[in-house]
Amino acid sequence: MKDLSGENLTGRRLLPYACILAAAVLVYFRTVFFGFTWYDDNLLIVDSLPFISKLSNIPAAFTQQVFANTHYYRPLLTISFMLNAAIAGASPFIYHLSNIALHACAAMTLFYFLRLWGHITRFALAAALLFSVHPAAGQAVAWIPGRNDILLAIFSLLSFSCFMRGLTGQRRAFWLHLLFYFCALLTKENAAVLPGLLACYAFYIRPGGRWPVSPGRTAWLWAAVTFAWLACRWFALGALSGAAPAAGLSFLHSFQAALTYIGRAVFPYGLTVMPVLENMSLAPGIIAAVLLTAFICCASTDRRKSVFGAAWFLAFLLPTMNRHLSAGFIEFGDHRIYTSLAGLFLLAGDARFPAAAKTAAAALLLPLFAGISFSRLPVFQDSVSFWEGALKGSPSSLVLRIKLGSVYLKAGRCPQALAQFSAALETRPDDVALNMNMGNCLLACGDAVRAAFFWEKALTADPGNAQALRNIALFYCSKNNFREAARYVEKLLAAGEEVNENILADTAKYRRTQRPVSRRF
Repeated sequence: MKDLSGENLTGRRLLPYACILAAAVLVYFRTVFFGFTWYDDNLLIVDSLPFISKLSNIPAAFTQQVFANTHYYRPLLTISFMLNAAIAGASPFIYHLSNIALHACAAMTLFYFLRLWGHITRFALAAALLFSVHPAAGQAVAWIPGRNDILLAIFSLLSFSCFMRGLTGQRRAFWLHLLFYFCALLTKENAAVLPGLLACYAFYIRPGGRWPVSPGRTAWLWAAVTFAWLACRWFALGALSGAAPAAGLSFLHSFQAALTYIGRAVFPYGLTVMPVLENMSLAPGIIAAVLLTAFICCASTDRRKSVFGAAWFLAFLLPTMNRHLSAGFIEFGDHRIYTSLAGLFLLAGDARFPAAAKTAAAALLLPLFAGISFSRLPVFQDSVSFWEGALKGSPSSLVLRIKLGSVYLKAGRCPQALAQFSAALETRPDDVALNMNMGNCLLACGDAVRAAFFWEKALTADPGNAQALRNIALFYCSKNNFREAARYVEKLLAAGEEVNENILADTAKYRRTQRPVSRRF
């Protein structure tokens, strides 16, 4: 009779991973039918398609920044998009499908990590399932560029897991932890906190481990890997790698932002896609921080491990707190908390509660979190839904209002675009870009006269604005007022700017004959 004990054992080992995969797919599968949000995904995929569609450009991904004129060096994110583009070009389907697969891998890696940490299978599985459906992790899955934080979590957890195995004397695992640490750095700069966490684990959580390489040499190896990353980053970014941002968060604002992240991790309700400090409540974060502190002090069976979990949570947020102003505002998207969530499960792993209470809590939270995550997915389905959701969650942000107006204009929804631009102009009536957008919107609505008025306002604030000069010259040509058109053409020529051939021909003929030549606007 055939012995099936080995097959049964393999099946039992694979069952938790199958459950995690099923949870991730059930909650997020419908995102494969979503489009682009037009927030970074257009720059990383649509505009970059000529580059990312060629696998021969993979080496070049290590020599350039992910965005123009930024401090961000993330080649592995670019390479992941290259692999998708090689399969399906700019079709969003493959990018969303890959995000779901990577998210499931991250949750599985968390399960493996927690088992190595010493937790029983039941707790590790419950934690991984809660992570896979946690609402604060949803943005990293449903928003394509959120993949960066998923990759960071995978490589960070793999590096830590291999290090834990390395401390049992497994040399291969020890060397692999350095490789995964380097991959994490090439994914996102937040990974630079890993050596500190690894050292804390080795000396604080598990002293007396069997180091394959001495602690002193290990520290040098961490430094060497970090230096190799810094060298690659410097080569790609040049002067930007060492340039300090002009403006960023104060200590007070950083503290407030950290509180909001703690609140969203513990009480993940009312989440928005692009929160800004002005519209975020600190109350959930304060309550969550008090509860977690009380838990560490009173309800943890191993306070060291709970403190380490809190340190993990905060450490991966530190680089986020050091961000600079981008496009006039700083947003604190939920995707930035993705890797930190693992620390929350470490913190809660040694709760002094009966097993039945833990099981009941997991049984209650799992469908609750899954329902919240599933219900908020439509906000990521297209650009209009995304930016409407962004402004709804942060109504005080003028930047988001202007962006929503631009998205409406791109979608051909002129009345809605006019409403957003008009509201923004009440606050910033002399803004050049805003007046240009208002003019373009009015032109799309068929009101060329009012459009010219706003282009003139843009010129008042910026007399050398070439696009405004071109637009007004074309407007006067459409009205057969070539005298006025010629005046704006002369300004363009004097500034060395390009001029539309039709406009140039019409105004030149007017100067020769002073007889108008009709052109349609």
